[in-house]
Amino acid sequence: MPATSDDERKNIVQKILLSSPPGQFDLILADLKIILSSSSPASVENVLSADFIDSIRKEYNLKTSRLILENVNAEEGEEDDAFANALKRAMDSYMLKNFPPNNNTSKTTTTGGGVTSKYKVSIKTPSTEYEIVTYAERIHLKNYHAGSWNAKWTISLNSTGSEAVVNGVVSIHSHTFEDGNVQLLSSHNLGPASSSSRSGDPVTLAMGIVSRIGHWEREDVQGILGEMYDDMSGGMLKSLRRVMPVMRTRMEWNVVPHRMVKTLMERKEE
Repeated sequence: MPATSDDERKNIVQKILLSSPPGQFDLILADLKIILSSSSPASVENVLSADFIDSIRKEYNLKTSRLILENVNAEEGEEDDAFANALKRAMDSYMLKNFPPNNNTSKTTTTGGGVTSKYKVSIKTPSTEYEIVTYAERIHLKNYHAGSWNAKWTISLNSTGSEAVVNGVVSIHSHTFEDGNVQLLSSHNLGPASSSSRSGDPVTLAMGIVSRIGHWEREDVQGILGEMYDDMSGGMLKSLRRVMPVMRTRMEWNVVPHRMVKTLMERKEE
């Protein structure tokens, strides 16, 4: 079998790091260094060079929108845009409700911490197209779980600024590894939907848009995931089991016979 080249190793490293669960990029990088140094010590500096890792980290942060945690600067002309400012005020209230300050200020560490979150309003085309990006993560590796929430919303205004069409996508990445190793990657496309303000007031329009976003996230994202989890034991997990076990006897899903057998066994022991 031919030896793996450094370029092939770089490709493998890149794919693994870009699929890192929330808050575990550096931990996985450390494991990769150990694996690579034991299999090919001479290639470590070439494959895991600082420039190469920095480029992957930037790609990872951009891909997951984690980049906005590090820096959110006002864009040119943003401060003078009435609708952008109205969106920011509406999003301030939204973030306060969904990511309370007592959690927002908690420091996230590799061993455990609170929720870290941020949003960014961008002007794609002045008075026409805007974008809202939100990112939140909770890293609690001490308790074997981590997760992130990333939403991107595009808002298109009509020529009078009295009506907007909004659509977006919400991406969730969850990881739990207590007595196992399970990841959930879920993406939800939402919209388009219209929101309007008869008076053309940007504040009223922005509040309507953020209200619509909140409704989508509660009902069409969290609601659907909640239903999936409620049905998991009797649906998804049940379908993964053998129809006919090795003993050639069908599994009895009714709990009553099992309780009866347990009761009889306990009485027999007495």
